[in-house]
Amino acid sequence: MRRTAPYIAAFALLTLACAAKLVTSFSHNPSPSDWDAFYAAGSTVGTKAFASLQDFFAWEQVHRLVLEPFLYLPGVAWFLKPLSLLGLAPSYALAVASGLACAALAGAALARLFHLPLWLGVMLAVAWPPTLYALESGQNATFGLMLVATATVLLSRRYGFAAGLVVGALAYKPTYAAPFLVLLLVRREWRALAAAACWLPVWYALSAFATHDWLWPVAYAHLLRVDIPVDFASNATQAYSIPALLTRLGAAAPVAIGAGIVLFAALVLLLRRRPIEDAMAITALIAIVCGPHVWIYDA
Repeated sequence: MRRTAPYIAAFALLTLACAAKLVTSFSHNPSPSDWDAFYAAGSTVGTKAFASLQDFFAWEQVHRLVLEPFLYLPGVAWFLKPLSLLGLAPSYALAVASGLACAALAGAALARLFHLPLWLGVMLAVAWPPTLYALESGQNATFGLMLVATATVLLSRRYGFAAGLVVGALAYKPTYAAPFLVLLLVRREWRALAAAACWLPVWYALSAFATHDWLWPVAYAHLLRVDIPVDFASNATQAYSIPALLTRLGAAAPVAIGAGIVLFAALVLLLRRRPIEDAMAITALIAIVCGPHVWIYDA
């Protein structure tokens, strides 16, 4: 106990510092723009305001929120519904606390898997600057990290079907799940892929009920095509993947994205025979480098 006491104290001080930073940030800006979109989505899911971007913006404007579209799969908004019932500030606080817990759990799981001291894994996950940025902005990257850590542990123990279910859940943000689905395909993890495929009808039905439109992928694709250039323009300073940097240098978007895909495919093929825990970790790093939509909180 004496040997771990300094680390426990350091973690407690770090947690308090994070809390103080978040409270200070919220006092200056009681409406973090990223969380605004999540709060609005949870509040309007299943209504006309959610199905129409114009009505969605109108709802945000009436409630004095930053005008931000909801770019996740529409069905994800159902999981935000309970939080939205709390109100903006309490829901944001709970989201931050949950995100902090997800980071700590992911760090603990990965520490055990890679034979690191438990305290070190937790502190590295929580104190990582992108983690703090994600928490402050109301993003959910630490939830994705926890799912990736869980899938990695399950795959290392040969629980392929369970791992596939976790990767399928990770598709709440398709850009998170896609690299790992490709890795599973390259390694011929058929049970895991079959389990992940079980999520397809779930996400589709949830999104259809959210928008009252069984052809929702058409409108969703249009939304992404229109908003991604705007999103990139407003976040260009925090873009560091190869496709993003090529775009900033003037390359056409299809060329930049294509270059990232080709590089990712070439690198992930090298992971066919690596230990699965190493392959999952390296795939995450490659995805950050090659992804077309990677911001600082995704790292």
